[in-house]
Amino acid sequence: MKLLFNIEVDITKENEILKDLLIKNGRKEFQQHIKTNEFESLFVYTPSNKKEAFFVIDIQFLNKNIYEITEAIEKYSYDFFIELSNTHVDINNFVLSYFIKIDTKTNSRNYFIRASRNEIDELNKKLLGKKDFIDQLKNKVVDELFRNI
Repeated sequence: MKLLFNIEVDITKENEILKDLLIKNGRKEFQQHIKTNEFESLFVYTPSNKKEAFFVIDIQFLNKNIYEITEAIEKYSYDFFIELSNTHVDINNFVLSYFIKIDTKTNSRNYFIRASRNEIDELNKKLLGKKDFIDQLKNKVVDELFRNI
C-alpha cells in the first residue's frame, strides 16, 4: 500500500461544509445579526477567498466597560475555538477576526486570533480558564484598548 501525502483539499468546499455544520449546531449569527446577553449585535461571515477557516465577526457593545467587553470576546473566542476543534472537517487552522463597535463610536476596534487544531487541543488539555487559554494563543493581534486587561 502506498501513502499519498500531497492530497489536495478543496478549502472552499470544506469551509462551506464547516459553515453549514456550525449553522446546524445552532450558530444563528451566521444567518442574521443576533443580540445576546454579551453582545448588542453579533454577526459572522466567512470570506470565500481564504486558505483556512476564516471568520469575520462583527460585534457591537452598548453600556459595557472594557473588562466586560474583553471577557465577552475571550469567552466567545474560547467557545468557538473548542467547537471548531471538535468538528470533523479537513481544515486545521482557524482565524477569528473581530470588528468591534463600542457604544455609538463610529470607528471599530480589531481583535485577531489564529489557532491550529493542535494548539487548541493542547491548550484545552491544560484545563485553562477562558482568559488564560486566549492569552496563551501564539498568533494574535489585539487593539491597544484590549491589551493588558
